[in-house]
Amino acid sequence: LVWLLDVAVEVERKPDGRTGRVAVAELDALPDGSRPPVEGAEVIVETLAMADPLRMAREFVKAKRIHATGGFLTHLAAQYLIGQLAQKRPGTSLLSRGNHERALASIDLGRGDLVVIFDNPPYEPSSLALAKLCKDRACRVLLITDQGTSPIGPLADLTLRTSMVPLSGGDSLVPVFAVIDELMITLADQLGRRASNNTKQVSDALHRLRRQLD
Repeated sequence: LVWLLDVAVEVERKPDGRTGRVAVAELDALPDGSRPPVEGAEVIVETLAMADPLRMAREFVKAKRIHATGGFLTHLAAQYLIGQLAQKRPGTSLLSRGNHERALASIDLGRGDLVVIFDNPPYEPSSLALAKLCKDRACRVLLITDQGTSPIGPLADLTLRTSMVPLSGGDSLVPVFAVIDELMITLADQLGRRASNNTKQVSDALHRLRRQLD
């Protein structure tokens, strides 16, 4: 069994642009509206050079389309990444974990696409097969993995290593989410007004949908 604690992760970027403060609190607020901090939470970000967020963000900017997927647990991180990206730029999609759905989606993959694969132990053969298929279709592959040796590594154009924090009953994706948040901050800087315009379009569309349902 994997026990997941719903948490809210906030990344406060410092004025120097190079460092930040990560706060981890329970997602469910208390009656007074405050969120209690998660006792003993530990956020570990390793082997992430300061140039890497900028390089990754530029990949997100120049890609024609961005797709993301993951494994049993890390698919949640892929879903979070796409949710954040969709607020800032068009042309994003979440790839299913199912082989049939991945096969259908692969038909539309091609040059200029970026496929982000989250691959942490136990490494899943289906993710490796997807990476091979992506390379056959001339896609760029961004691998987000742990400190181990993912079999996708030799196929990836870019690799970003993070750490999952062991908790009682399972692993926590908090460090992975923190890295995604840092990438999104850098991406917003790179996109500039385009990011804010896309966010406004999403907000306007959501408002119209809600108004029609009222």
